[in-house]
Amino acid sequence: AAAMSAGSLAGSGLCPELVEALEGRLGIKKLLPIQQKTFAALGGGRNRHFDLRICSPTGSGKTLAYALPVLQEAYRCQRAQLQCIAILPTRDLAMQVHSVFSSLVDASRTPSVSVGLCCGLASLEEERAQFQPSRSRGHRGQLSCSAPEVGVEEGGVSILVATPGRLKSHLERRHLRLSHLKFLVLDEMDRLLQQSYHDCIPFLLEEFEASRRLKERNESRGMEGTSGRTPGEEAEASNPFFLQPKYKCPAPRLVRLSVSATIGGDSNKTAKIQEEFVRTVSGFDASAGRLPTDKYELPENLAEFRVVCAKERKPYTLLDLLKRVEKQRAVCFTNSTEASHLVTALIRKTKSVDWTCEAYNSRRTPVERLEALRRFKRGEVDLLVASDALSRGIDMPAVKLVINYDAPSSTKNYVHRVGRTARVGEKGTAITILGGKDDVGAFKKLLRKLGPSHTFPSLLPQKP
Repeated sequence: AAAMSAGSLAGSGLCPELVEALEGRLGIKKLLPIQQKTFAALGGGRNRHFDLRICSPTGSGKTLAYALPVLQEAYRCQRAQLQCIAILPTRDLAMQVHSVFSSLVDASRTPSVSVGLCCGLASLEEERAQFQPSRSRGHRGQLSCSAPEVGVEEGGVSILVATPGRLKSHLERRHLRLSHLKFLVLDEMDRLLQQSYHDCIPFLLEEFEASRRLKERNESRGMEGTSGRTPGEEAEASNPFFLQPKYKCPAPRLVRLSVSATIGGDSNKTAKIQEEFVRTVSGFDASAGRLPTDKYELPENLAEFRVVCAKERKPYTLLDLLKRVEKQRAVCFTNSTEASHLVTALIRKTKSVDWTCEAYNSRRTPVERLEALRRFKRGEVDLLVASDALSRGIDMPAVKLVINYDAPSSTKNYVHRVGRTARVGEKGTAITILGGKDDVGAFKKLLRKLGPSHTFPSLLPQKP
């Protein structure tokens, strides 16, 4: 218990494969608080009696929080069956989460567990190739003879990371077998429930229920070639003293894992997830006395400042700011793709500003965005000038400074933007440029949700 409270891997309940992967591949020696709480709540992946909401500040380790129990259960079962689908709102986030899962699986060297990615980087047929045909590999690479559902292929991947639109395309074409699905992860849940995404989730749940009913019907008719037990359960069943149950136990329920730093409480939207017996694990400070779904919280070691100037002086204010602050790895947020390109061009043309910069927005191709991120992480680029495509979930642990060239449109937007720095206990700085009285008034209004004691000191004070 003491080891678990300290967050160390020894005594945390993690299987040897995950301990080896975390320590050897990722250099992680202990679990963060939200990871401990989530792993304990899910019983290492075996406790599936309720749905879980994981609500914690940006940069607190939420991806590993749900990845660890999901992988632990996959290693325990050791079946080449689709057991988890993780849905992300954007392609960039899906690629990042896929990288986390893949790093752990590759380091553990467990052939029965694999990770797939469906986010539009390849054609539907190329993505479909990840899902092996019905004679798929089972425990430790052995072929399984279990019959697939009619018209549906047995999935070769254990964990699938996908974007909503691409996932729905595969579901409509019946490329996925869902009858063994145990976990549905909704990362950045509040964004997934927006109008442009949420129709995928009810469709997935309908397909899951239909797939589960068909599997049970096939089993009752003797159409399944195997008992569906794990190797350990098969050995137990072969014991002459093992008593077969008179009645078949119902299949385990599908667990919804909803993840966000700003989970909302709109019941009309959350009803689409069809949650049951919902519990919440929170990485927020409980002393505030409010539910995590009703509050916003910034990283503990974040220093915040604001600069007020005339609206037409914003470009010059930004250039002056870059000259005054120490050159470091930074992100500058704008409210549009056009503005990010204009600001990037301005910085590049200003010879007195010794910052290398790249634009990052939805107008650039996925390959270009990925390359920009790689150059940024390698230190070849000092400043990423980004639209809000970068504000959600992208992990950039080396960022020390966030500049809001355009004021954020909401408290939630501000929390996600400045959350790109001061991650996992590191220090960081956020500076917001306010152009005119309208910006100042709107900014004061959105700050109210951060609490009455939340005040910003001014940097380079100027009257609008």
